[in-house]
Amino acid sequence: MRKKRDFLSKKERGLLSGKIEKQLFALKEFKKAKTVMFYVTHRSEADTSEMIKHCLRIGKNVVVPKVVPGKHGEMLAVQISCLKKDLERGSYGVFEPKLERCKVMRGKAVDLVIVPGLVFDEEGYRVGYGKGYYDRWLKSFKLRKRIGLAFDFQLIEEVPRTKSDIPLGCIVTDERVVKTVQN
Repeated sequence: MRKKRDFLSKKERGLLSGKIEKQLFALKEFKKAKTVMFYVTHRSEADTSEMIKHCLRIGKNVVVPKVVPGKHGEMLAVQISCLKKDLERGSYGVFEPKLERCKVMRGKAVDLVIVPGLVFDEEGYRVGYGKGYYDRWLKSFKLRKRIGLAFDFQLIEEVPRTKSDIPLGCIVTDERVVKTVQN
C-alpha cells in the first residue's frame, strides 16, 4: 500500500488531499470542534498542511502530536500557530512541534483527532506504522471523535487487527465518508 501511495505524483496527492479536506470540513463533528488534532504529513500520506492552515485562518485551535520515545511510547498534543515556525524534524523523521515555542495541551481539550494510516477498513480499523502511539492515544477519545484520512484506494475490506487496536469512528477519503459499524 505504501508503494501504491508513493506512486502518486505531488500534484495528484494535492488534488486528492483537497477533496479529502472538503469531505472532512463538511462533517458536523468537524464543524463543532474548537480544537482539532491533526497529524503532520509524512512522506506520501494525505496532505494535512492546507487543512491545518485553513483551520488556523478560521480560528480553530490546532494541535499536532509530539512523540515521547521510550518504553511507554507516549504522545503529547501540542498547540501550534504556524506550520513553518512551530515545527522541526523529530522522532522517526516526522515534523513535530518545538516545545520551547508551543503549548502542550491536555488530551481532554482536544475535540477531534485526525489519524493517519497505511490502510483502513470500513469497521474503522487501521494499520499504522507499528509503534502503537495512536492506539494508546485514542483510548481516551469517544469513537465519533476519531477520524482517519486516506486516499480511497487505502480503504480495503478488512485489515488485520489485535486486541490493542483502537477503531476509528469515521474514515474520510477523496471519494466518500465511511461511518464505521461501531459508530
